[in-house]
Amino acid sequence: MLFPYKGISFREPKCQELFNTAQHCLTEQLPQIREIYAEAFRWYDPKRATPSINVSFYPYIGINHTIRIRDGIIYVRIGDICREMPLPCHKGLAYILVGKLLRKKIPAGAREVYNAYIKSDFVREKATSNKAERGRKVVTTTKGTVYDLDSIFDTLNRDYFSGKVPKPTLTWSARKTFRILGHHDGTLDHITISRSLDATRSRFLASVPQRTSASAGAGSRRPSSSFDPVAPVYQ
Repeated sequence: MLFPYKGISFREPKCQELFNTAQHCLTEQLPQIREIYAEAFRWYDPKRATPSINVSFYPYIGINHTIRIRDGIIYVRIGDICREMPLPCHKGLAYILVGKLLRKKIPAGAREVYNAYIKSDFVREKATSNKAERGRKVVTTTKGTVYDLDSIFDTLNRDYFSGKVPKPTLTWSARKTFRILGHHDGTLDHITISRSLDATRSRFLASVPQRTSASAGAGSRRPSSSFDPVAPVYQ
């Protein structure tokens, strides 16, 4: 079997034996990891000559890894957070990265054995700690060409939560995005909204202050029933 550790979980006591007895991968063991990547290339395409491979650890803040080809050489950067990852899990990662690079079907068990390590509590806690200590977000401004995020947040907070929700850091994204329209970073308490919504054609943002004020009437702050389907999102 290519991945004999399929089905393991570092959250289960029986699997601690794998972590405790596995050879941890320090910098001096990079040649072993490099050979794993060469093995992955041979497995995916046995008729193809194995390319030169350069493997290194990189101080990514989170659980990130990259693989790319440059001038015929394969460059692999493994996040520092996985410096002590057992070799079986490095093998899973290698087959995942090489499979994506070559656009091949990733073998059964590769993701499972890799995820067993990165989804463990101690790795997740370490990633969160790194992000809190070293992470940073690009903060532009809350005032867009058409909409003011501060004003929108204050309106929603007032009408739906009586002003009790603490305001996070709000910002428009540095550039327009159309697939991901916004995200919230709980670690840094930061909300980014895509600049693609800062336009007069953006019906959702336009409707927030209009619906609340139009339905409230003079001296009232009760939101309209037409906006109720959105309310559970904020509860």
